[in-house]
Amino acid sequence: MSITLPLLNKSSTFIHTVNTIRQEGWLDWHILHAITMVVINHKLQSYYSRCSSIDEVKDIADEKFKEDEKNWYELIPEEILNEERLLQELNIMMPITFLPAFGLTYKSEIPNGKAILQLIKEKYNFFEDGKDILIFS
Repeated sequence: MSITLPLLNKSSTFIHTVNTIRQEGWLDWHILHAITMVVINHKLQSYYSRCSSIDEVKDIADEKFKEDEKNWYELIPEEILNEERLLQELNIMMPITFLPAFGLTYKSEIPNGKAILQLIKEKYNFFEDGKDILIFS
């Protein structure tokens, strides 16, 4: 995100989206995580079609997630970072992604993002820790 993030921070449309999401209680580090996931998934679409297994997809995603964006930069259409898409990532995918960080797992085939979010909010200060970190203008 070393290239994409500074570009997004210059966009008044994007900053408006961030401010709208903040009003719903999301913190900047939450929003950054959602943006990162949307951007990486968008960039990896061309790789996914060449993968023969879900494990291969995960391996490529992990590798690219750690790699400096300068090595695989691609201009991201700003419209993929709309409020609806970011909120989907925040409300559904991010809570599931963070469970292992708290030593937790889920067993259901279709995880309940809302319930997981409520749990990590109440038990792990998910909406308190990092309140002072401002990433977006």
